[in-house]
Amino acid sequence: MKIAWLLLGLLLAICLVIVITLLIPETADKQAFTHPEYPTMLQSPEGMQRHGGILWLGWSFGVLQFCFVVCLILMSLNKQGRLSIFKTPIITGLILVIAAFSLMMIAYSKYIQGSARFFIGSFPLPTALMVYGFWPIQIIFVIIYVWYFDRGIFTAEDQERFQAIVKARREQMEEEN
Repeated sequence: MKIAWLLLGLLLAICLVIVITLLIPETADKQAFTHPEYPTMLQSPEGMQRHGGILWLGWSFGVLQFCFVVCLILMSLNKQGRLSIFKTPIITGLILVIAAFSLMMIAYSKYIQGSARFFIGSFPLPTALMVYGFWPIQIIFVIIYVWYFDRGIFTAEDQERFQAIVKARREQMEEEN
């Protein structure tokens, strides 16, 4: 029941971030303007001018989404009575994902401020952190699933129960024929 209330709180927080984002007025200094050399092309203002005041909303939205998804997973495991097996590894995975996401957002903030303008593997630092760090770190949830599969997802008791259901169903079908 606690997880359901936490999910509701996270959902309301996500909605609040969306509403705040929609209520921020778009000023003329943040809109694209005609390129001085090529009049058919629009040019955007500098990144810090466009995104500086709303980066925290993007970070908040991302972190709230990760927490929401993990709470959905935990709620499912709680209904199966297997939450105790998965709680620590899943929370650890969530912390790692949030750390990687935060690092990527910090790098982006520094990048649009003009610092941290170096490349890793032909990508600017924020993009490199996304490609080489943030995306791969999410595999931790797959590793948790595989590692704990026979202890928490499909146990020996589940296999026995499944076999009993299959046997009963076969016997019922044989009696009907």
